[in-house]
Amino acid sequence: MKKILLSLALTSAFFGNAQTLISENFEGATFPPNGWTISSTVSSRPWQLTSSFPTSTSGFLISGTKSAGVDYIAQSNTANLVSPSFTLVGASNPVLKFKVKVGWSYMIDDDYGDLLAQISTDGGSTWITLWDEDTEPGFTDDGDGNPDTDLYNTVSVEKSLSTYIGQSNVKIRFSYVAD
Repeated sequence: MKKILLSLALTSAFFGNAQTLISENFEGATFPPNGWTISSTVSSRPWQLTSSFPTSTSGFLISGTKSAGVDYIAQSNTANLVSPSFTLVGASNPVLKFKVKVGWSYMIDDDYGDLLAQISTDGGSTWITLWDEDTEPGFTDDGDGNPDTDLYNTVSVEKSLSTYIGQSNVKIRFSYVAD
């Protein structure tokens, strides 16, 4: 059975005034990292460190020795990875940067799930989608028609958060929603 593996690493997450407001590379011993939260409708498939996956993660790391990821399961699942609150008060040109890796066939071509990067300006009560893997042009198919050999290429994403300058109770959520 083909598995979908999503990996994510926030490299230099948010910049404002040439200052890092929040950054996480998921290399620590504890997951989720301090201040981050996870939730999942399928208890066996939450966001976790790739070194903790129930299936092999060989070749799925983005950088370093660990990445945050969520593994496919053949049932509906909504898994969320949520940052701690931070402020964009006084920020100029804040940017969300992250790297992501998904399987072309199951996530893009067959669209069995969605990976979203979302923002909340009210501490997590409501969410606005900043990015969806379906509209990311960086993911590619190897063209051989075999989903078992499809590419899991790493894509660097950068989204401006300038619209949210002045907000003081901001959170970022990575949400994997699959059926």
